[in-house]
Amino acid sequence: MSNYETETESPSYFFVAVSNKQNLTDCRNYCLAGFPETGNGAWTFADIELGDYISFLYGAKAHDLYRINNKRAIVNASEVGPWPPLEFNNGEAYFPFRLDLHREREFKESLVRSEFQYVAENLLLRGGYSRTHFQADRTTLQRVSQMGERRETDGLNRDWEPEEKTAQ
Repeated sequence: MSNYETETESPSYFFVAVSNKQNLTDCRNYCLAGFPETGNGAWTFADIELGDYISFLYGAKAHDLYRINNKRAIVNASEVGPWPPLEFNNGEAYFPFRLDLHREREFKESLVRSEFQYVAENLLLRGGYSRTHFQADRTTLQRVSQMGERRETDGLNRDWEPEEKTAQ
C-alpha cells in the first residue's frame, strides 16, 4: 500500500526513539511507527516523508531498517491499537500519527559502532532521549542497508479499523 507517486526522490534516513520495550515489540511486529499527539509527535510525522528510511532506537541499540510506505493521521487513535496512551498529569496522549513500514533488513546493533557515531553525538550533544528522532546522513544509510539479514515484510495483520485523515 505504498504511494510511490509522492515519494521523495532522494530518501532520508532517521533513527526514531521508542519509549519502552513493549512499544518496540509492537512497532517491529506490525511494521508500524506511531507518534503521540504532541508537538514533538507532529514534528516527527511532518519531518519524515514517503520513501524515507527509519530504524528504531531503543536501549542504546538500533533495530531494523524500514522504508516508509504510507503516512496516516488517525482520528480515532484512542480506539486503535497497538499502543496504550501516554499518561500525563493533565491527561492522556494517544498515537494518531502513523507510518506504515516495510521492513527491509532485520538487525539489533549497538550504537557503540563507528557507523552510528552521528547518532551518539546527537544523543550526547543535542538533547538526549527527549528527542523523538534523529536524521542520519547517507553514509550511515548505506552502511545500515548492509547490516543484519534481508527479511522483507509488511508485518502482522492489524485487527483495528482506523478512521483516517490524509497527511498533506
